[in-house]
Amino acid sequence: MADRGVQSRGVKQLIDAETRAKELVKQARNEKILRMKQAKKEAVDEIERFRNQKQQEFDAEGVKNTGSSTQDSERIQADTTEKLKAMKTSVDANRSKVLEILMDSVCKVETRVHENYVKN
Repeated sequence: MADRGVQSRGVKQLIDAETRAKELVKQARNEKILRMKQAKKEAVDEIERFRNQKQQEFDAEGVKNTGSSTQDSERIQADTTEKLKAMKTSVDANRSKVLEILMDSVCKVETRVHENYVKN
């Protein structure tokens, strides 16, 4: 019977050790899950900081380039106005010549037989 008591005590110790091991594994899993959640949160925060930094840089660059864009617009507008004035001057100078050519083309009609006309 003494052997049974020793065996029973040994089995009880094994069961207790197994229970402690299960608890340790469970605790380790929970800690791992918490570390993963914390790492994910830190990564999301880092991404958000990076995104905000890049947005600020982009906005600053946009403000800096807006002045240049305004200058470009003014230069293009002045260039366009100058070209329109040159065209208007050219039109005014050549108007009478063009009208004369058009009137001659419309009013002077030459009657002749077309070269492809074959008389039967």
